[in-house]
Amino acid sequence: MSNCLAIPDSSTNVVIPGVAGPNFNPIITTGIAAAKNITINNGGNLTVNGGILQISAGVTKNTGGLFDVSTGGTIEFNGLAPQPNIKGSWFKNNIVNSLIASNTNDLTISSAANDSLNILDSLSFGSDNVTLFTSDNLILASTASNTARVADITRHGTYSYDTIIGKVTVQRYFPALRAWRLVTSPLSNTGSIFSNWQNGGIYPPVG
Repeated sequence: MSNCLAIPDSSTNVVIPGVAGPNFNPIITTGIAAAKNITINNGGNLTVNGGILQISAGVTKNTGGLFDVSTGGTIEFNGLAPQPNIKGSWFKNNIVNSLIASNTNDLTISSAANDSLNILDSLSFGSDNVTLFTSDNLILASTASNTARVADITRHGTYSYDTIIGKVTVQRYFPALRAWRLVTSPLSNTGSIFSNWQNGGIYPPVG
């Protein structure tokens, strides 16, 4: 994935040189690729449209660089040290198709204004005891073809302590030419509308 003479792993700092070096613009289409820090220079392109790219540290994207994960593929943050300040602006149109949070020492999305991270397909956890801090800057996007989802955070009961802290914006795409729509909040477990929406008739509300 880099212009070094070896296959990068989780300890490799990868540089996509762009106009400053060889014309090397990797495309990941299948399997699992890994890197520590990724630097994308002016004119450099890194595309993930299939498979998984594991990042154990961070990304530096210089002006004119392109990191495209908008049409497929998955980014997995799996560092052993905390990974703070994950920026939506690292990626083309602030979009990641799918995201896996695997860092058990916390993963934090950037809180910068206008720097939201948009997920098109799925958000999931790859390890137990992972805390994902959204900084109120995470969006589960919805389009005409798909609406993003949060996968089972227990992985069928295997995990017990994965946590999302902070607000998550959940979009819902509606096709045009529909004059009226009913959008409701979900029910909890198997309770009734009365107990869920009307607080079981308790006033003032408890909690």
